[in-house]
Amino acid sequence: MSDGACQSKPAAERLATYHAQLLHSEKMAAIGQLAAGVAHEINNPTGFIGSNLKTLQNYQSKMTELIGCYRDVVGKLRESSCFARLEPDIKNALSHLESFERENDIQYLMEDSIDLVKDCSEGAMRIKKIVSDLKALAHPGDDRVRMADVNKGLASTLNVVQKELKYKAVVRQEFGKIPMIWGYPQELNQVFMNILINAAQAIEGRGHILVRTRVADDQVEVMIQDDGSGVAPENIPRLFEPFFTTKAVGKGTGLGLHIAYDIVKKHRGTIEVRSELGKGTAFTVRLPVSTEAHADAVP
Repeated sequence: MSDGACQSKPAAERLATYHAQLLHSEKMAAIGQLAAGVAHEINNPTGFIGSNLKTLQNYQSKMTELIGCYRDVVGKLRESSCFARLEPDIKNALSHLESFERENDIQYLMEDSIDLVKDCSEGAMRIKKIVSDLKALAHPGDDRVRMADVNKGLASTLNVVQKELKYKAVVRQEFGKIPMIWGYPQELNQVFMNILINAAQAIEGRGHILVRTRVADDQVEVMIQDDGSGVAPENIPRLFEPFFTTKAVGKGTGLGLHIAYDIVKKHRGTIEVRSELGKGTAFTVRLPVSTEAHADAVP
């Protein structure tokens, strides 16, 4: 093989890597556009479901009050001295009313319906929050540098990936008081999402994930730590390489942490990893607080 061919091979490999990253970025943008559109469509039915449930709660309150009035009338008639003189049809109607209530356990239905409506209302609010967070995470085209609330972004991302996490780990949030920073909020959320999903996938059975923020040396520090399977020492230096993955075939592209690394680097920050086999992994992202650090950020 000629020297020229040898020299062109690394360039060809880099070109292939950049091409794959470009395809991945375009795919994520398309998914983001689709997700934003779906989220917008979900907002409408969620809105009227929430509104209808609120109206139903008001109706339910009135119906409960009415049943109370019926019970009061029946009770007073039973205790009245004129009960014996009531027409047989009226007595039968009262008896039927009382037996119907007992047989169908109306008291339980009244109490349970209150709980059911409450649960549905909370579910509708949960959907609304997820949709809002999904739109914030996936909306395409918003790549302006602006003030970013890292704690808010983390909370939003945790809400979006909850399905990935809730069956794998108990998540503990320790958010410190941190300043706003200049950056690309959606891209930072993608960093957090990639690390959180990695943490969940590293846990066999059920474990724990700690998400902590604080200020350290004029930097906002985000640590995401799991007690999963950990990473072998020889693999740690390669974690941020494109296409490198320790997951089984079909379980990962090997681009998630590489993309996270590039985004953090774009923000003039650092990302570090500590890991021990069988004990877990901790990723620490540090982002500069100073606005000057982002003045020349590459779009």
